[in-house]
Amino acid sequence: MRSYILLLLLLIALTLIAVTLVYPIRDDFSPLNPYWNGLERFFDEKNASCLNLAAADTVDPSKNVILIIGPSTSFTSRDIQSLRIFLLRGGRVVLADDFGTGNELLTGLKVPLNLTGYLLSDPLINIGSPYLPIAYWGKRRIALNYATTLNSSKFRVIAQSSFFSYLDINQNGKHDENEPTGPFPVAVLVPYGPGELLVISDSSILINSMESRESNRDFTDFLLSGKTPLVDCSHFNMSKASMARNSLQETLYFLQSPEVKYSTALTIPWIVALLLINLKKMRGHR
Repeated sequence: MRSYILLLLLLIALTLIAVTLVYPIRDDFSPLNPYWNGLERFFDEKNASCLNLAAADTVDPSKNVILIIGPSTSFTSRDIQSLRIFLLRGGRVVLADDFGTGNELLTGLKVPLNLTGYLLSDPLINIGSPYLPIAYWGKRRIALNYATTLNSSKFRVIAQSSFFSYLDINQNGKHDENEPTGPFPVAVLVPYGPGELLVISDSSILINSMESRESNRDFTDFLLSGKTPLVDCSHFNMSKASMARNSLQETLYFLQSPEVKYSTALTIPWIVALLLINLKKMRGHR
């Protein structure tokens, strides 16, 4: 009877693992999300990995660039201090945000710059909607998706919206008399000691549905500067399905490590031997 119960529990466990692995992830900016709002394509093409921002001070600035994309949870003092150390060691950090918690990070780093939080609209220069405006990176065009703008007067502007753009403050879809007109900065470069912080007022520029539009891929390569990207995954609002998938994958990666494989190879023969001994004893008692 016990063997049947154990077999049933094993089947249930295997079913839960299978469901966790195949259940579709639709979280914004998730590296596991293959749909329009995910980052699966970026992670695959650029060999990106997730990073807990609190560990940014352990990252090699000569090999990696840190990206913070659409943060939606607050930054701790440890997060900010760790990132500051990375920057002061000559690292490059990219903050791509629009209506998230990016201003918290800028304030914590004491950078006199902020995301305005007003929706950028361009009724003429866009890719199908005023809220999908084109910005100019030199002579090249980059496509934005429900972006905001930057208050920047001290730093080098990397990209800006067109003269036809405006801030749709009341989001009524039309330009009202009191709403400012462009061009507006949408990407700036902030020197930070020997490091540099690039701030972009659009969190969607790297998602699956936008990464190939206009010159977005070239702009991404400029941001990465030939280094391997580490994406801060510790400030996303993750669904339970995503958390379960991440936990399972981390467990599987752990089990595949050489140390665990070596220990398992040494342990299994002893476990089998003990089971056989116990089985013989049980038969002897009968």
